[in-house]
Amino acid sequence: MMALMAIAIPFATATEVSAQTRYKKPNIYQRHRNLFNMGIGTAAGAIIGGATGAAIGAQAEQRHGYYLWQGVCYYRYPSGQYAAVDPHYCN
Repeated sequence: MMALMAIAIPFATATEVSAQTRYKKPNIYQRHRNLFNMGIGTAAGAIIGGATGAAIGAQAEQRHGYYLWQGVCYYRYPSGQYAAVDPHYCN
């Protein structure tokens, strides 16, 4: 009987130790997904905003203080304000 218990006890303790679950550390994205998502959103906004600004700026042609944009002629005052003027000024 003692010989049987001597063999059974080591096997019983070995299964208990291996049955323990280990904590798996989250990967870098899971730990910092807020920062990743904010960075991706910021980069996408900068690219879209830059492309939009470049497209609008390419459409506005400067002609001696007058700007033609989408078929309307504008004059820029020294204060920075714009006023629509007669289209013949932009020709």
